[in-house]
Amino acid sequence: MLDGSWVYVAAVPIGLAIVALGTARNRTVVALVALAHLAVLANVALFPIPLDPGLLADGRPAAASIAGGGLNPVPFATIWPVVAGHAPPIATRIAILNLFVLTPAGIYLPLLFGILRGPRGLIALTIVGGVSIEAAQLAISAMLGFAYRAIDIDDVILNAIGIAIGWLVLGAALARRGPQAPGTGRRGSARRAPGRRI
Repeated sequence: MLDGSWVYVAAVPIGLAIVALGTARNRTVVALVALAHLAVLANVALFPIPLDPGLLADGRPAAASIAGGGLNPVPFATIWPVVAGHAPPIATRIAILNLFVLTPAGIYLPLLFGILRGPRGLIALTIVGGVSIEAAQLAISAMLGFAYRAIDIDDVILNAIGIAIGWLVLGAALARRGPQAPGTGRRGSARRAPGRRI
């Protein structure tokens, strides 16, 4: 069984490299938060991965006995029971987790990459971000030969909505701050005296 603890070990030199780059302090903090979030997310969403021959031998028949092989391609099949209040508590908790697990990415990615702050950025984030976890799980399942995790289109939908929530929260926060002159950290425009360097 391959656990995800190595993800944290790999995150340490990446974090040190981010600090060593010496970019603006706020950007460095946002990048470190993003790295921590992605490390925790990878550990929780993708691991443990069964690599032992015995586990693989047991996993394939078990996965084959599950209807659909652990794959739900029907949109809202698991969301509607939660919304209607008919789902078991564990299903509700999982749905809420899937809704908010990528919300931080909807905040820090547009902060790190300004191109993602517009409507096109929102579309790109919700599509790529929403699909990312399930696509990674599907790729690992394909390599193993069975669905080691349940792959659910509803998780994609909830992840995408969560990213949109983060993006909207960031947009509202930036709108409240008002326009800022680039590099000034203050509202309004930076006025420079002709011929003087600041």
